[in-house]
Amino acid sequence: MADLPYATCPYNKEHRIWKLRMPSHIMKCSKSYKGPPLAICKYNATHRVPPSAMEDHLEECSDKQLFHSYEIGQIAL
Repeated sequence: MADLPYATCPYNKEHRIWKLRMPSHIMKCSKSYKGPPLAICKYNATHRVPPSAMEDHLEECSDKQLFHSYEIGQIAL
């Protein structure tokens, strides 16, 4: 269990969550979030960033290549 990858919650930096549980955590945590709005990454819905930083995030997103490789695979079918 110690080798499970963790991520930091975009709504509360004190929350360290297993990546597998992040989608459900984000739904729960976003309801009580009182900060500035966060935009959702089109490559991974668990990535939440300020709208002003979204363009930079999309260029550097770690899931961009995975997203496009899946998209190309679907076209080939």
